[in-house]
Amino acid sequence: MERGADDLVAWMFSRSDSAPHLLGDQPAEPELDPRAPLRRISPEGRFAEHLPATRVMIWRPPRREG
Repeated sequence: MERGADDLVAWMFSRSDSAPHLLGDQPAEPELDPRAPLRRISPEGRFAEHLPATRVMIWRPPRREG
């Protein structure tokens, strides 16, 4: 799956351990710009995400005898 820098930043801010309200009222400093390292890694702003395999399990309740 391909993601953009905005997708990654939105995911980061949606996590409970990095939500914006935890950063306080101070404005973000330039070194804390989450897009800066992403721009260094991929100037075009595209990233590949390898999704884990999904396992779907389906079962039926046991038949009642009688």
